[in-house]
Amino acid sequence: MKAQVSRTLARNEFRCTGKAMEVALDLAMSAGCVSGRVILFNSGMVNVGPGSMVDPYGPKCYTQRVETSVLIESSDFFRELGSLGIENGIGIDVLCSGVVGVPAFQALVRPSEGYVLLHNAFDSSDFHWR
Repeated sequence: MKAQVSRTLARNEFRCTGKAMEVALDLAMSAGCVSGRVILFNSGMVNVGPGSMVDPYGPKCYTQRVETSVLIESSDFFRELGSLGIENGIGIDVLCSGVVGVPAFQALVRPSEGYVLLHNAFDSSDFHWR
């Protein structure tokens, strides 16, 4: 059983993006600044914690179908985070790579009129300093 679990974990990395965004907003709000901006770099679907869209122990995230009800629930969570951010003067932008739940991240950035930018991969030459 242990070998099977470790093989499954090797397939999907844990992505607790919802909790990470909560922590980022808490840090930005506790800094005492009047305004700020959080930029999220994301390379896959949220699969652990609040805002989860897919099962971390299931098949590869990019082969999993996201149920509409789960995507709506995830979008609602991220919309609330975005609203909390803008109420405290914090804007949010998201840069995505790979298969992600774009509608949920659009809900996150919409309150601050932020951007969701899609890119093939973060290891491309576009992200290297020259």
